[in-house]
Amino acid sequence: MMEDDCLPGTAGYQKAQEVEQADEDNCQAQGFTAGTTAFLDCRTNEEDQRAERRQAAAAFLYQQAQQTAAPPPAPLFQPALPAPQTVQMNQQTFGNSSYYNGTVGGQMLTGNSQTYGNTTYTHMYGPGGAAATCTRQTFGNNTTTTCQ
Repeated sequence: MMEDDCLPGTAGYQKAQEVEQADEDNCQAQGFTAGTTAFLDCRTNEEDQRAERRQAAAAFLYQQAQQTAAPPPAPLFQPALPAPQTVQMNQQTFGNSSYYNGTVGGQMLTGNSQTYGNTTYTHMYGPGGAAATCTRQTFGNNTTTTCQ
């Protein structure tokens, strides 16, 4: 069972009493009289300075730990990149519409696309009717493609 370190008779309690006595002695040495507002202000200032020193020390230790921390270990498993897929596609274009058929990675695909201004809408159909709908927008040299 762990003992509370703030109870009378413990080391933590004793240390707190010593700190309070040192603060009182310091304020009295500066000429403040116990029980006055000036003495209370002096004690508050002592506590604030101690808190600032603790915070600065904690920040320093944290910074040191960050600088000396070992890099994370390498992962035990490196996933392999997918193999490149062979694409064979035929395209026919009539006006603003294009029609596709071919294979991607050995899978048969068909599709069509329509272009209106700077936006192209593409629908691709794979085996079993699986479909992807993509929208491509081009503005100058920037092209954005989103698929669902």
